[in-house]
Amino acid sequence: MICPQCKTANDDEYVFCVNCGTSIGPDSHATVSFDPRTSPQISRPDPLPETVFVKESVPMQTSPAYPSESTIIRQPAHKSRLPLIAGITVVLLAGLVAIIALGVYFISPGVIDQRAEIFPDHLGLFWRKDPNAALVEVKKLDYTNALDGRNALLKDETLQIVSNQPDLILYADAAEVSLGDLRFVKLDTLTDEGKVKYLDFQASLIDGKPAMKRIKFERPLESGRYAFALFSGFLTEGKHRFWPIEIRDSNAPAGQFTQELSLSIKPTGTPQANTNTNTNQAAQVVEIPAGATIAYCARTDVRLRRSASLSGKQLDKLAIKQKVYVIRYSENSDLWNGIESNWALVQTEKGKQGWVFNAFLDHGKN
Repeated sequence: MICPQCKTANDDEYVFCVNCGTSIGPDSHATVSFDPRTSPQISRPDPLPETVFVKESVPMQTSPAYPSESTIIRQPAHKSRLPLIAGITVVLLAGLVAIIALGVYFISPGVIDQRAEIFPDHLGLFWRKDPNAALVEVKKLDYTNALDGRNALLKDETLQIVSNQPDLILYADAAEVSLGDLRFVKLDTLTDEGKVKYLDFQASLIDGKPAMKRIKFERPLESGRYAFALFSGFLTEGKHRFWPIEIRDSNAPAGQFTQELSLSIKPTGTPQANTNTNTNQAAQVVEIPAGATIAYCARTDVRLRRSASLSGKQLDKLAIKQKVYVIRYSENSDLWNGIESNWALVQTEKGKQGWVFNAFLDHGKN
């Protein structure tokens, strides 16, 4: 049977078109007026045949239900506070370190000494009570007669009064004021025979100022009147320089001044020749050089040289504790086995003169 709708050929027993499903039975061409509200339910004739051809429908692919751009609510990105906290911590720590450093700078006595210390602007001997105090100059006095200087200084009421462990600065030309010849003497120990007691001191260089030396004492000094002294020439006829100071109300024990220096005394009269009764030979008395001081050889076999140099010709050898008269000192210095020293022009008791390495002389022993 031909479907009136799609013109598909169907078997005669089919009631519906296998292609479009249109009724093709005997009553398919009758016109029936159907009112769903009044007409009774019409039951279908026999069910569809076992084989029904149905076109395969392709499922429609739908897009995921993403929200539109206009409906997306973008939340602001959450920023971490850790970098900010770390930065604040670093700033606080830096400020704390700076405060501590400033505190140490202004509180530490050692730093104050280095920061606030003022140095002399002219030659001389200076002292100050503490690192922040102004420098006070110790006046220098010259005397031809050392005994006259002693007497005057023991009566002088204007001497500079210092502490019992003073911190002093010596600003001087090394050729003019040699530390090797400078003595710190107790004025009342200077005798009429030329004996005087002295005490060693410590002298250290000041960085960047080679002409300045810082002078200190190992222990506090006892009360009394003292002087840094340079003796040159005879006791009563020479050129003696004193830098006097006074110490009061010190509780330091006495007896620190144990080393002794001997100053030469100018001989009186004309030396006479003596006759040796045993040999009947004349022995000439050797005259002491004017202005010479006494020293003693501190080593054995010390060489007496023609010139103030390690290469100078050897004239003689001095024995340990041998007495010599020091006439003057050289301006040059030499280095021997790690010892740096200038030279001393000396005369032996037999009258022979020559140069001796000054480090090998002891200017204080008998």
